[in-house]
Amino acid sequence: MGGPAGPSSVTPFTADAGAPSRAGRILRSVWLWPMLLTFGVGLYKVDTPELWRDELASLSAADRSVPQLLRLLEHVDTSSGAYYFFMHCWMKVFGDSVLVLRLPSVLAMAATAGCLAAIGRRMLSARAGVLAALVFAVIPSVSRYAQEVRSYALTMFMVTLATLMLLRALEQPRARRAKRQRMLRWLLFGGSVAVAGLLSLVSLAVLPAFGVLTLLEWRRQRDRRVLWGFVSACVGGVSVLIPVAVKAAGQASAQISWIPEPSLTDVGHLWPQIGCSYAVSYGMAACLVLLLLLAAFRRIDRTQALTALTLAVLPVVVVWLVSQGGQSYWLARYLLFIVPAWALVAGAVLSCLGRVAAVSGLVVVTALGGTNQVQLRARGSHDVWDYPHSVKAASVDYEAAAKVIQANHQPGDGLVTAQWLWAPFLFDVGLRYYLPEGELGLRKPVLAQTANKAGLLGQVDTAQPRRPIGSEPRLWLVTLVVGEELEPYRFIAGDIGAALQAHYRIEKQWRVSSGAEVALLVRIPSPPK
Repeated sequence: MGGPAGPSSVTPFTADAGAPSRAGRILRSVWLWPMLLTFGVGLYKVDTPELWRDELASLSAADRSVPQLLRLLEHVDTSSGAYYFFMHCWMKVFGDSVLVLRLPSVLAMAATAGCLAAIGRRMLSARAGVLAALVFAVIPSVSRYAQEVRSYALTMFMVTLATLMLLRALEQPRARRAKRQRMLRWLLFGGSVAVAGLLSLVSLAVLPAFGVLTLLEWRRQRDRRVLWGFVSACVGGVSVLIPVAVKAAGQASAQISWIPEPSLTDVGHLWPQIGCSYAVSYGMAACLVLLLLLAAFRRIDRTQALTALTLAVLPVVVVWLVSQGGQSYWLARYLLFIVPAWALVAGAVLSCLGRVAAVSGLVVVTALGGTNQVQLRARGSHDVWDYPHSVKAASVDYEAAAKVIQANHQPGDGLVTAQWLWAPFLFDVGLRYYLPEGELGLRKPVLAQTANKAGLLGQVDTAQPRRPIGSEPRLWLVTLVVGEELEPYRFIAGDIGAALQAHYRIEKQWRVSSGAEVALLVRIPSPPK
């Protein structure tokens, strides 16, 4: 008879038997089309938003030699060290264009969609897996952080992969080679946990949820090897992270002490940021309530519903509790690894509907996030760190500033940048990226140490320059703008600003973006003696 052989058939896979080809099986797999959709959505206008502060930090760190990078990690960002080393190798091979820098995140998001489809198939059904992965693909935060030169997308992928590896490890292996299969699966799970932790220590908040999944499966199997395997894999994976965690804890107060301790009301405030959309985020929250109702009326298996809800909710509770009374980690982008679990909840709800209703639900989710998708691809969109609570921010267009300098520079010109908070680091890295500084030979009269020598992310300026202010015939002043008026000396240290005004006059000013200006300063001729 024609058609594919049934599950119990022992007919070999041949064309005569009607077995699908390898290509046919791939085309019909649950993971392929969600992966391609996520990849396409993530790649769309990937190089349009300018690199923002955190992405410039990644660029600054990765664009160093290994000894220089190790020196940096002694001072800052140990918790991001694994990502920086990965990007260092990536840039060595593929270069440092904006597309190339963001491509690993795009690929990681696509791989996350594939893993999510496989998770949904194992936990719920193939239909639920596909729907969950398709929902995931159109969530605005997925494409937003697919276009981010940070570790968030890779962390999301590793947490999702760890979930898939856990489900595989909890399955009863075939009798033949069962011991070897079980050990290999737990090793893969433990390795995934370790890599996720190396990318983001906050992602370890998912471990209690993994523990609940393991207990539910142990209750069904009554096999102690399930518990021992889980504990051993977690201990092994976490033990690798101890040196990183200890070093990062010592740096936390200097790097993330600004994150406030969360209250209960902050849960509602943070939630739209995780989805980068009010409508989509609250829609996913509504799916949680719907899944509870479906489980209550036995429209869906209660254990399956509990598993999905645990993965979606428990990590948020853990991070909230850990952030009480000590260092807070209550930041939306630190919690992005839960987005696949919430997409899984939505997929579970949609799978209980008819085909037309399920497709309509996908269309609604896509439409709800449509405006967000457009806004998140604007030139300065990445500077809006609390989107969607804010839609616009004062952005610094480093490329536009570099073009002004490159088009108007002369040999012997110097460069001075704003000296307020992160400004020296931002302008140092941002202008070096877009400006062929080696060709222009711009002097830096207030430079004390380069970023590499200081072991920091950006250069260190000084209030006591070694060269007298006024040595260069012309200076380019690149600084911040607040409001409509151009005040080029507002963010320059007092003594430096006074010296600049004493020795130079402003020849011309360019407003290059909503948050930055470039001013050309020309030396005032000395009065005749």
